[in-house]
Amino acid sequence: MDHKVAEHVCRVAFRCSRELAELLPFAAAFCESRDHQALLKAVATVTDSIRTEIMDPLLDSNAGLREQVDASVETYGVFI
Repeated sequence: MDHKVAEHVCRVAFRCSRELAELLPFAAAFCESRDHQALLKAVATVTDSIRTEIMDPLLDSNAGLREQVDASVETYGVFI
């Protein structure tokens, strides 16, 4: 995959995981405990799938991308 395309896919995957995680405090405040627990489990499953099905293969197959992501996250707290 072209490096710039891989960067974009990586950013989108990070954004999706972050946005799903941001639902959890909202659900805790406005949903019944049972519904919140179900959502918590679902978000964990989906974010794990994003990592294993998208991020890991992407980072493994694009030279230097893992280091680029790690350096950005270490410096800025996000991949920019």
